[in-house]
Amino acid sequence: MKKMIALILSAVLLIPAAGNISAAADMTDQKTANVQKTSSDSNVVVQEQDSPKSVDTGGSVVFFTSDISPDGMMDVYQALNWKPAGNVAVKLSTGEPPASNYLRPELIKDLVQSVKGTIVECNTAYGGSRAETAMHMQVAKDHGFTDIADVDILDADGSMELPVKGGSQLSENLVGSHFKDYDSYIVLSHFKGHAMAGFGGAIKNISIGLGSQEGKCLIHTGGKSHTSPWGGDQTAFTESMAEAGKSVSDYLANGERIVYVNVLNNISIDCDCDGNPAEPDIHDIGILASTDPVAIDQASIDLCFAAEGSGSLQRRVSQQNGLHTLEHAQDIGLGSRTYELKDIAEISEETENPKETEPEPEKPGETEKPKETEKPKETEKPKETEKPKETEAGTEPPKETEPVPTESESENTSGSTPKPEPQPNPETVPDSKPAQPSSSASEKKAEKNAKNAMAKVKIAKFKVKSTGKRKISVSWKKVSKVKGYQVQVSTAKNFKSSKIIFKKFLTKNSLNISKGKLKSGKTYYVRVRAYTTYKKKGKTVKVYSKWSEGSGKVKIL
Repeated sequence: MKKMIALILSAVLLIPAAGNISAAADMTDQKTANVQKTSSDSNVVVQEQDSPKSVDTGGSVVFFTSDISPDGMMDVYQALNWKPAGNVAVKLSTGEPPASNYLRPELIKDLVQSVKGTIVECNTAYGGSRAETAMHMQVAKDHGFTDIADVDILDADGSMELPVKGGSQLSENLVGSHFKDYDSYIVLSHFKGHAMAGFGGAIKNISIGLGSQEGKCLIHTGGKSHTSPWGGDQTAFTESMAEAGKSVSDYLANGERIVYVNVLNNISIDCDCDGNPAEPDIHDIGILASTDPVAIDQASIDLCFAAEGSGSLQRRVSQQNGLHTLEHAQDIGLGSRTYELKDIAEISEETENPKETEPEPEKPGETEKPKETEKPKETEKPKETEKPKETEAGTEPPKETEPVPTESESENTSGSTPKPEPQPNPETVPDSKPAQPSSSASEKKAEKNAKNAMAKVKIAKFKVKSTGKRKISVSWKKVSKVKGYQVQVSTAKNFKSSKIIFKKFLTKNSLNISKGKLKSGKTYYVRVRAYTTYKKKGKTVKVYSKWSEGSGKVKIL
């Protein structure tokens, strides 16, 4: 019934539910590969990321980026081409102290603030440091969430009931009473294992995560208890999560006012409700975004199961019958386990080629007289799906500025704009070039400045050492006027993509890497480079320096 079809990010594929793990194991490189281009005028590496157009297919679209950074978070969210309305809630786990792997505020800050969101959570039903509102708010403060946004504990004043339609376990779902105060929800989930559910992702976050303390008890016991979360049947529990999630989606305009982002980093077999989780065995993979909670969780499972070191997670999911949550969720109509995985870096590469994106809708006589009919087509084309990039950045997309035609001057699409009469003589085409938007010149200048700046950057005082059992410390001299750095750890000196076990973007000039990603007695290779960014046609373009030189070799204690 369940079979895995290889996920190839260079093409758009429909992916059915995964079950055959061995078939996926050798696909990891393709799924986690980040498309890059080397600039022809220097050793600078340029990487472009874009918000791709929405695609109408037989499966739900799941967008992917391997860039686990604030920029990557924004890019993959913007790929959804979704705008929240009214009061916006950002649902996440505040994380159980002292050492859980909750999503760090610095990673999500830009996204939360771009939508003017309020971070929302509910109190726990198992005790711990977040069982009471005052204690929970202190944890949110200690973990840095109150520094980036307002925080609302949804069940601080009790519960509200959501009806469950078509459920076999629940007839009602009890969420925090403040749930109704928000019009749109962005669900940020740290994807990982879970001691009771097998895994935790989007569905767990909108079911257990949004449940009041009473609601959590109902879900855990399959509707049997309002006061205790313990002793429930496992199948009833997994199905109750799906049914509770469906009631949330139904309430929010049948899923129109809620979207999902899963972050696949620090992938332990234990949940963020565990204050002392097992060390991660799987290297960081990336960030996913979708409007379908079933599809994004299925894609997360597939990517994790295909990764090196996933054995313990697979066993935990199997032992807890975790995949049944996805099966039941699909059965009751919460979403689809069939999905398209689309790497936003791949889509950026495709949209750069005008032959692939522009001539297709042109009429046969595209070189001469049809110029008059090409102009309205461009204003109606899905080019406007690129403009949300500008909208998310804080400006309304100006309809009079179409940056894309500057890539296709040979077709004279922009040259016809200032001339009301047809121009069949192709010799008139060069006269239209000075009419190109002035933003093109400024973009080229920004690109040149960024490349020149990065070409001069050299990573100095680069140091790598093993600081303890399964620990690495990396440091380098701070580089001025850069946006940040990228660090990679590999088991091979040539940093072949299949051998890279760790990738991270950061803004500080040091990093400690520990345990789950490293094995005692093994030799690793580490490198770092700086990057800056500029804007090109609404896209964020990263420009990298050369990689660090010198010894990045280290043997783990």
